[in-house]
Amino acid sequence: MPSHLYAHYEEGPESFTLKLVLGRDAMSVRDALARFAQAYAGTGYGLKAAALRLSSEVGQCLSPDAVLPCGLPSGSDVFVTSAEPAAELEGELAPIAKAAAAAAVMAAAAGPSVPYRVGAQALAGASSSSSSSAAAGTTSVVKASQAKMGENSYYYSVGKNTGAPPAAPAKPKAVAHTSTPTVAAATAATATITSYSMVDDDKVVEVYVPFPGAKALPAGNVRCDFRDRSFDLTVLDAEGKRHRLHIPILLEEIKQEECKVKKKVSKLVLVLVKRSDDKGPWYELRKTKGVGDHEFSKIVPDGGESVIFEI
Repeated sequence: MPSHLYAHYEEGPESFTLKLVLGRDAMSVRDALARFAQAYAGTGYGLKAAALRLSSEVGQCLSPDAVLPCGLPSGSDVFVTSAEPAAELEGELAPIAKAAAAAAVMAAAAGPSVPYRVGAQALAGASSSSSSSAAAGTTSVVKASQAKMGENSYYYSVGKNTGAPPAAPAKPKAVAHTSTPTVAAATAATATITSYSMVDDDKVVEVYVPFPGAKALPAGNVRCDFRDRSFDLTVLDAEGKRHRLHIPILLEEIKQEECKVKKKVSKLVLVLVKRSDDKGPWYELRKTKGVGDHEFSKIVPDGGESVIFEI
């Protein structure tokens, strides 16, 4: 199986994760950032590839000319930073960029040998700078992110990984859809979760939801209602506040009985198991109506049998 990396970006108005599959053909850091910039346009915001830098989990800036994986183990996390803020895409540019973003996501998941077209937005303002100055900039960004967002930062573990094997997690349980939520979860005020990212991983789609202190939440405080083509995640935090992420129509159908939620130190990971292998990779989480799409109105939001997963 080809090696792969997960590229994360958390600075802009929309967090984003892109899976980069590395085949036998070389992919430079510069190429990876160009693909990332184009794929990010699917969020409705644009990044300039020339303003992006890529660093490892320990804060080491990777040279633009370096060939990935740069000695990193398959499955490692790498982090994208930008010298310029993301700009909202407006007018006719938005749907064009979204279509190009879908192609970039599929190309990144297929490997470096798959051709793709880099849009002008991604390549605008192309320039170069020394690796030493980029390294200094990346280090400062990592520290700023840790200071600002604490354990909610993607860089939370930078410099803290001792290499010791993690403790065996408690085995989660899937319960029948007749389960009753806790009283606190049912009565607490609800806040909508607006920050999340996703990555297509062949037979599953993983959704990353930043949530400080997720690992320490008591059993039963995380609950997700999975259906044929939707999920409804509710989380009760340490202060008794209820948080919700509801996607009523997913891009494709899922096997709700096999889906699950995992608690990490600073985030929750929803694992959506695809019902069909022949639909291709997911380029978005929510199904949106496209031009000439006559079937969208036939999809029933939150349709199908409910399977509740609680952890």
